[in-house]
Amino acid sequence: MKPQQNKAEHVAEMLNDLVKINTDRVARYQKGLDMAANLDSDLICVFENIIADSYKYKNELTEKMNELGVNPYPVLGISGQLHRAWSDLSVALSTNTRKAIMASCQYNEDIAQHAYTAALSTDFTPFDDIRQLVELQQKAMKQTSERIKKCNEEYYVINTAMRNFQYSPMML
Repeated sequence: MKPQQNKAEHVAEMLNDLVKINTDRVARYQKGLDMAANLDSDLICVFENIIADSYKYKNELTEKMNELGVNPYPVLGISGQLHRAWSDLSVALSTNTRKAIMASCQYNEDIAQHAYTAALSTDFTPFDDIRQLVELQQKAMKQTSERIKKCNEEYYVINTAMRNFQYSPMML
C-alpha cells in the first residue's frame, strides 16, 4: 500500500468518527426536543438549529469521505454504544428538568469538542481542504456550545431574581 493511500484511510477514519459524533448530536438534541414540555421556546429553536447544523456537518464530512473513495461506516463501535447508553441512562435517571436536559446537552457538546480537537491533531497533508472544513465545523460548534451556556445562565439569573423578588401588597 502506498503511503498516500494509508494517509487517506487514516483521514477517512477520522472523518467517520466525526460523522458518528454528529449522528449522536442529532439523537441527543432530538431527545431534548422529545422532552420539550420542559423546554422554553428559545431552546426548542436552538435545538432545532443544532439538529439542522449536525445534518449539514454529516453531509459535508460524508462528501469528503466519498472524495477519498471511502464510504462512511454507520455502525457504532463498542465505545460509541457505551457512550450513547451512558448518556441515555444519565438523562433517564435525572429528572426531566431544564437543568438536567441542559447539563446533558452541555456534556455532549464537550464530547464533540474533544472529538474535533483530537481530529485536528491528524496530519492532513495533502488534504488541507479537509482540515479547513473540520476547523470551520469545530468553530461553529464551539459557538453553539457557548450559546447553550448563555441560554442556561440567563435562565438561572432570571429564575433567581424571580425567587428573590417578594411580592408585597404595598407595591400596588
